[in-house]
Amino acid sequence: MKDLFIEWRQPTPEKQALQGLAKRYHDRCDFFDRAVCSGKSPRSGEPMPVDGYELGLVNRNARQVRDDIVGLGSAMGFTEEQIRKAIQDTA
Repeated sequence: MKDLFIEWRQPTPEKQALQGLAKRYHDRCDFFDRAVCSGKSPRSGEPMPVDGYELGLVNRNARQVRDDIVGLGSAMGFTEEQIRKAIQDTA
């Protein structure tokens, strides 16, 4: 009956937890990028590395944050693949 009235389904608790992990990843990366990058994208105004050094810092941080989030998600019962997909889906 609910389908007939097009009642929107709420995300499952599992999906909400994965979205929370992905949001945490993006928030931490954005915070670091704003602190390190001296350039700004002309289209979006987002922080952008201007040289190889800044790019290396951004990439190293992103890997570390991803590893932290995967560890946290694993403790919650998620696989690395589920977490990576959630991060990609919220990009």
